[in-house]
Amino acid sequence: MKKVFVTFLAVASVIACTKSNVEFEETTEIGLKPVAHNVTKSMMTGTEFQTSESFNVWAFYKQVNPGTSIADWQAATGVEQTTYIDEKTFENVKDTKTWHGVTSYYWPKVGSLLFTAYYPTSAEGKVSYEFSDEVAVENGENIPAKNQMVITDYEQSRVAKTGYSEDLMYANMTPSSYSANNVALKFKHALSWISVVLVKGDDTPNDATITVSSVKFTDILPQGDAVVNNQDVIVWTPEGTAAAVDVVESTQTLVKKNTNQLAYEPLFIPQPMHDMVITYNIASADADASNFTETMTVKLSDLKNDDADKWEPGKHYTYTITIGTTEILVAPSVTPWDGVSYTVPVENPAEL
Repeated sequence: MKKVFVTFLAVASVIACTKSNVEFEETTEIGLKPVAHNVTKSMMTGTEFQTSESFNVWAFYKQVNPGTSIADWQAATGVEQTTYIDEKTFENVKDTKTWHGVTSYYWPKVGSLLFTAYYPTSAEGKVSYEFSDEVAVENGENIPAKNQMVITDYEQSRVAKTGYSEDLMYANMTPSSYSANNVALKFKHALSWISVVLVKGDDTPNDATITVSSVKFTDILPQGDAVVNNQDVIVWTPEGTAAAVDVVESTQTLVKKNTNQLAYEPLFIPQPMHDMVITYNIASADADASNFTETMTVKLSDLKNDDADKWEPGKHYTYTITIGTTEILVAPSVTPWDGVSYTVPVENPAEL
């Protein structure tokens, strides 16, 4: 699922949407630089934020010094906090480097803004932002205000090589002021991307035909709630009725020395890993040879060489399944996007 730095100008009326009487500089429009961090191929090419896409933005104002850190911004007391931009959509309609809206926002002359955003805009109604200017006191110490993005009842989607589905991303808590010129929003992936690659083993006779009719991931929960906290960490609570998800839409015939990446690549709500069930057939042109169909079950958490037993947000999991006449090799890799590969031999119950 290229990292691009593009300029991006903001939207909507200062008079209509600024909730306080802060002064603003009419000639200095707010600029935003969206950075698509670890973007999967399902939405963008490489790491560029696609110019045809838009996203929704919040900004909160406090009269604190420019350059104030997130922690100090949140903990600042004795200053008024207001909503400056209230979940407005930013679009690229002027040129290929600038995102803006119908009405522009302008920088306040003093103070600082704290930005947060999500993509895609179709997630509106599923995403909210809880921001409190109250600072609790415990044991004589100030406890920073509760600030978090909340995602509710979000349903995972499928990603095919054509007709790409939407990839939920968030850019959380970026403080900035007019002196910074542009705001660098870093978008991160909220879901887990799953790919399956099928390979015909080198040990397979040329006259043998191997077909795969099903690769199912079992006990998949279809939706979930999530919270992005003020440390920019997203935590999911998967929900719904568990069901198997088959990523094979039509029977795949494997070709030796070739990889067969399945067109159906789901985006799962981050959740525990269960089993992958593979159904395949091996046939030979020799009428006297074996022709059999087998189903193999692999416990996904056993493929990892650490204690992880769940898919994590923002990671791309690739399961490479090598099927031959003597063994099947399942070699998953996790690309967050850093590659980690594993090879697990599985004895084949029959041979040609």
